[in-house]
Amino acid sequence: MTTTEPQAAIDVASPEISAVQRRTIGTLLSSQVCGGIGLVSGYVVTALLAKDLTGSDTLAGLSAASLSIGAALVSFPLA
Repeated sequence: MTTTEPQAAIDVASPEISAVQRRTIGTLLSSQVCGGIGLVSGYVVTALLAKDLTGSDTLAGLSAASLSIGAALVSFPLA
């Protein structure tokens, strides 16, 4: 019969762990901000481009609505 040596518990309150957690949260926060800016600018540019191409406010709104509906439909299989 073999015995295993007990491993030392990780001290989650150590300064190294806290520093890694702060950097990770900062990275996640900045990536979410950049992604949100990209998403919003995509909606705006799509609506402005559709308005410019068609000359209709209704069709410009339809393009933004299509982006929202498409994202909602794609989210179901990905979830």
